[in-house]
Amino acid sequence: MWFIAFTLFGGLAFLVMMGHIDEARTLREWEMALTPEGKAVFSRVATQVRHERSMAEQSYERADEARAQGSWEEAARFLRAGSAVVESCSGTLPELLRNLSVLSWQAAAILPIAPLHPLNFRLAHLRTMAGVHTVLHHLLATTRERFRLRLAVLRYGFRAAIGLLLRNTHALVARPHARPAWDRVAVIRTDLGTLTDESLESLRVLLGSLAAVQVTAGARPAREATRG
Repeated sequence: MWFIAFTLFGGLAFLVMMGHIDEARTLREWEMALTPEGKAVFSRVATQVRHERSMAEQSYERADEARAQGSWEEAARFLRAGSAVVESCSGTLPELLRNLSVLSWQAAAILPIAPLHPLNFRLAHLRTMAGVHTVLHHLLATTRERFRLRLAVLRYGFRAAIGLLLRNTHALVARPHARPAWDRVAVIRTDLGTLTDESLESLRVLLGSLAAVQVTAGARPAREATRG
């Protein structure tokens, strides 16, 4: 029994150690920074994503204002508008994350990226999801595996959060007086914002990784030497 526990603990410790070694080697051997082209791509995608999110948020905020004023029909109208925007844009970020997963195979090395933090989420099952991700993140041995796991977890998070938001919104349209549902919608919107920010961070990391330049031992990075 003790031998099995020791073996299991030792195996887990070995995987964690290998993961940290891979991260250190990646940082030491590769110079990763966004190129002007990468910055342009990031800016374009981030602008589109934030614009879609802003449209949905404005509708929900106006619905909340109408509710506060007792204008229930107006609140339901804005809720329907907000859910329509969310539904029409629901595939944007999951599709982006899927594409990032495919593109990650083309990078010579993947820049280390932190796991999702459970306390950044308010929904219980998203917190659990982030906690499981943190554990698995430290058990994987390479930065590429960790990055692809992150993308998969974010895709799952979006599907779950968007489904919850739409269900609660439709319930509010039918019963706009239900205060707990308004509170749930506010929490879900906050978590969708967190998922959006983490997705854009993943995009930034991959763009930097795709532009990676290998550092020659004892020499300055290629870009630095060119600048000099």
